[in-house]
Amino acid sequence: MEARNKSLDRFASIVSHDLWNPLNVAEGRLQLLDEERDGEHIEAIERSLDRMELLIDDMLTLARQDGDIRTRSVTVGAIAESAWEQVATADASLTDETSDLTVKADPDRLQHLFENAFRNSGEHGGEDVVVTVAVLPDRDRFAITDDG
Repeated sequence: MEARNKSLDRFASIVSHDLWNPLNVAEGRLQLLDEERDGEHIEAIERSLDRMELLIDDMLTLARQDGDIRTRSVTVGAIAESAWEQVATADASLTDETSDLTVKADPDRLQHLFENAFRNSGEHGGEDVVVTVAVLPDRDRFAITDDG
């Protein structure tokens, strides 16, 4: 298992390097192009490059996490609030309807899940999107929704 994890980590590092280099070149050239012209196509390319950066970071995070999932009782609302503070959400707002719901989870992985969901809502939900974290009727699960 340890050898497999080391192999996966090496693979992730190589792939990451191979992706970061052309990504940095593309961003540099895009910046030069942006100085010369203005347009919606440039903004779309910038968003795509930003998304690629996030995907690379996520891949590295997953590859470098050890195989152990360390669960404990965590308060969903507290982790959601912490994740919300880490994500640039522009004019979006968060509604926490979880009361004091606690679940058994790995807090770091749960925060990562919230950050990804919030980032997606902010990027694809439109202006003034409202993101809601709510308890499901069975009281032992929660949902993340947005109105975008």
